[in-house]
Amino acid sequence: MKDYHLIENGNGFIEILPLPFTKATAIAYLTDYFDFSPEECYVFGDSPNDVEMMNYAGNSICMGNGYDSVKEIAGYVTADINQDGIYKAMEYYDII
Repeated sequence: MKDYHLIENGNGFIEILPLPFTKATAIAYLTDYFDFSPEECYVFGDSPNDVEMMNYAGNSICMGNGYDSVKEIAGYVTADINQDGIYKAMEYYDII
């Protein structure tokens, strides 16, 4: 599977993405298109498929119910999604 990137999320769940595309390449496209820097990006993630995106963006937020491996690389860990995690992170970063 040299043309694909396999991401194991645990519990037998594997995501298959065509190379070279990731969430990070999508953000790179958008930052180029809208002419802003990765440092101006805020991204939310919780699973291994978010790692490349979180490493690319200037501000990475892991949800409280996320994988420990994702929490380790996040710039900020917020509450679970069901405990207003996105809202709390936006408050933390003074977005709202």
